Amino acid sequence: MAQKPSVKQLQDGVLITLSKPNDNAVRTIRLRVVTDNIIHVQASPLDSVSTKQSLMAVAPTGAAPKWQFKQKKGQGIVSTSALNATVSLPTGEIVFTDAKGRVILQERKNGGKLFKPVVVEGEKLYEIEQVFDSPPTRGFMA
Repeated sequence: MAQKPSVKQLQDGVLITLSKPNDNAVRTIRLRVVTDNIIHVQASPLDSVSTKQSLMAVAPTGAAPKWQFKQKKGQGIVSTSALNATVSLPTGEIVFTDAKGRVILQERKNGGKLFKPVVVEGEKLYEIEQVFDSPPTRGFMA
């Protein structure tokens, strides 16, 4: 029997443990509120996320931002005054919207995250794929 998703509220965000349908799926997601406009997301196929300092994340400065968490209808929602991050508790799919509910960025349906175990120089690692769908009104430059 599959384990039910669980949510643990942290001082700066939430830690979500999902049911894991297969070895390549996400198991744990952490959303950390950095500012009103930044929510740092970590995902892992394991029962925990890395505690190493990320080179990709902005270090928080100043007062801690105000945020709230709501859980309803199979979704966990982290909200600030400017941003919402909605996580599907069955799949781990994340949708980011602005304060008015307009989609900014959305993972592909059913999660958009894939973890493939690989061995590199004798070390067990993961090859990661993450796919997003963005609204046609949003442009991204590479």
